Amino acid sequence: KELSYNNIVDSELAYELVNEFSESSCTIVKHANPCGVASSSNQLIAYKNALETDRESAFGGVVAFNKKIEKKVAIEISKLFTELVIAPKFSSDALLHLRKKKNLILIESKKKKKKNLLNLDIKSTKKFVLIQNFDTKKIEQKKVSFVTNQKPKKKEFEDLIFAQIVSKYMNSNAIVLVKDKKTISLSSGQTSRVEAARIAINKLQMNDVKIIKKLENIVLASDGFFPFPDIIKLCS
Repeated sequence: KELSYNNIVDSELAYELVNEFSESSCTIVKHANPCGVASSSNQLIAYKNALETDRESAFGGVVAFNKKIEKKVAIEISKLFTELVIAPKFSSDALLHLRKKKNLILIESKKKKKKNLLNLDIKSTKKFVLIQNFDTKKIEQKKVSFVTNQKPKKKEFEDLIFAQIVSKYMNSNAIVLVKDKKTISLSSGQTSRVEAARIAINKLQMNDVKIIKKLENIVLASDGFFPFPDIIKLCS
């Protein structure tokens, strides 16, 4: 099966995002936006956590991994209609299993280089070609200042960095809710940052009301500027 325009756009985004993490990770992308991202020491858990963010949107999506795919993960992938799977390697058992799926596209990716030779982000409009440096900046804890009385714990700070990385690959305005290095709810492409937050919170409530009572210390990240406390009030 030939790659479509959407396949190329989504697979590139998924590949770039999943390779931001050193721990075994999974990213699911649909129509140029992540709909689930997770990291774990266990690849199967990473996939399941990414999928549970928004199983409905993941249907027919692009799934990317930053580690070799094993058979047990391939079996889980096969349970849901998936358009494309991209990974640096497929085990022979995983490949044997995934090849049974008609029209499923499998891409074995090269290892991501630490430094892109061009390091350019190129986009085009009808009349213009836009070129800028690709955003490769890493968040370092020692360079982050906390202006609140309550400081984040170590795990919360790790989740905040994780959430901020995910937001970098979403259409603005983006809101990312994360717990334990897995996206809980996502909202992107809204003209209002407040509406983006409202959608993400409402999606969480609609998915499972019980989960809200169990989850504490969820972190929120956005690519937008918060000039007012409106989103903070929505979260409280």
